[in-house]
Amino acid sequence: MKITIVRHGKPEIPKSGWIPAADLGHWIAAYNASPLSVDSHPSTELMEITDNCGGIVCSDLRRSVETAELLCRSKIILQSELFSEVGLPYANHNILKLPSNVWAALFRLYWALGYCSNAESRKQAQARANEAAEKLIQLTKSHQDILYIGHGIFNRLVAKELLNHGWQGSRNPASSYFGYTVYLKRN
Repeated sequence: MKITIVRHGKPEIPKSGWIPAADLGHWIAAYNASPLSVDSHPSTELMEITDNCGGIVCSDLRRSVETAELLCRSKIILQSELFSEVGLPYANHNILKLPSNVWAALFRLYWALGYCSNAESRKQAQARANEAAEKLIQLTKSHQDILYIGHGIFNRLVAKELLNHGWQGSRNPASSYFGYTVYLKRN
């Protein structure tokens, strides 16, 4: 049995200029609604893995769905918010303006340290990752090899849970767009 964790293709990241922290929620919504970039393409190796997989699982965020459709629409067996990226927290103040990518980096760091305003906590995300890993493992029983298309932070949490369930693979899944990492279960 095999689970291949894939990071989605490169999305069209919305431009926003300098914004207050309170506007980051609008930027996050625009990012989540962004299509894949027209110059974002999977490798030949990933296409071969897709050809040989028993099914594709993806989150319900547009960049994950479009990646799954680009790889092989007919192999999608599950699309669920269970596999969505960990929400990015943000503050509700207008005191300081920074570029959206700076806010995103700062608030992702704050999230790792426990801040979760307007987002799920780290503990909640870890529990969801465990549920997602268990769902992927369950799907391998009927589909053997699963291709899971997810997101940077959540993929790391799912990988950790797969390892905790006795699967073998890297502790840090590939983080590049269309990057992939294979996890195996030896009987």
